[in-house]
Amino acid sequence: MIIPLLADLGLNCSAVAGAPYEQGGRREIVPTEVDEAVRLYSNGQSLVGIAERLGFNAETIRKQLKRRGVVRRPPSQSNDEDLER
Repeated sequence: MIIPLLADLGLNCSAVAGAPYEQGGRREIVPTEVDEAVRLYSNGQSLVGIAERLGFNAETIRKQLKRRGVVRRPPSQSNDEDLER
């Protein structure tokens, strides 16, 4: 049932399997996104701010920063004013 629908849309299973999910679905964070999270956190942005910017939840960002050895600072030391840059 799904394969004919994909064909009608000009897609195939492998194209859809690699596509990120929309509207709250899950996708894996890639190394370049973790690099960006590290940079943003080092510049004072909060976990929540970084998560919103990159499209993940704050817990995912926290775990990735921890894996990279980034030391977590107290929540009051974030600077989300730079989030729009």
